Amino acid sequence: MVVGTRFGLSLGIAQVEVFASAAAKAVVLEAERAAQVAAGVPVDLVHRPMRLSELLVTSATTRAGVQAVLADVAEAQAELHALQAAAISRLAELQPAQTVLPGARADDASDPDRPDDWVADEVAVVLGISVGSASVLVAKQRALFEQLPGVWVALADGRIDVRRAQVLVDGLADRKQSFGGGLPDDVVDTIAAQGLGWIGEGVGPTPLADRIAGAVIAADPAEADRRAERRKRRQNVTSLGQGDGLASLRTDLADAADVAAELEVIDALAASMRKGGDKRPMGQ
Repeated sequence: MVVGTRFGLSLGIAQVEVFASAAAKAVVLEAERAAQVAAGVPVDLVHRPMRLSELLVTSATTRAGVQAVLADVAEAQAELHALQAAAISRLAELQPAQTVLPGARADDASDPDRPDDWVADEVAVVLGISVGSASVLVAKQRALFEQLPGVWVALADGRIDVRRAQVLVDGLADRKQSFGGGLPDDVVDTIAAQGLGWIGEGVGPTPLADRIAGAVIAADPAEADRRAERRKRRQNVTSLGQGDGLASLRTDLADAADVAAELEVIDALAASMRKGGDKRPMGQ
């Protein structure tokens, strides 16, 4: 079987290779430097890799050419995102299995199939991000690769974009019974296939999320109440500094009736201040 790969950008005028690792790229650059030295190029010549824009976006690039570049970039991003998911899943496999620590509860034996919890820490170091961000990334990417293989394949083939693939992951991660969810595995796979079909029809991220949520609720009517309860646990009121002595007050996931009551109080306070001579607009 011959497998063609588009791990790069093909625009007819150039084939831009995307190296799988920094080590592989270093080997190629060293070979190029050796060839330059053999050809008599000065050793102290400053060398840098060719930038993609220097090849693909020039003063001669037409509108159609730019559109082709944008389409190719979106496809390459999808393929790289799928590659990252596969790499993170493999990293989890390589972690040593957890063992029962001294003093651990005897009725809570470790799961030999569960990878060590240091995966997120390792990813954080490699990518230079916080452990919290790495934990979210690891959870989503493993769900994509391990729980939604059909979605991963579509992404790896560049048939769907990253944003809408993430919508499917957000809506279907941990739904399968084999991963602790409440839906049969084949039902989740069917919903995922429906989602891919909707993406093919051009449905955007927000309506796609609504359709996936509706499909999940149709398959499990009690899910609507459970989702509401999960979201209520994330209710919060926060203030966010905006600089220059300004700030924002934010209420997240509050009951709609409570938000309406809060706005009534704020409007009444604003009206009272206007009567007292405050000339600011009601919104301020």
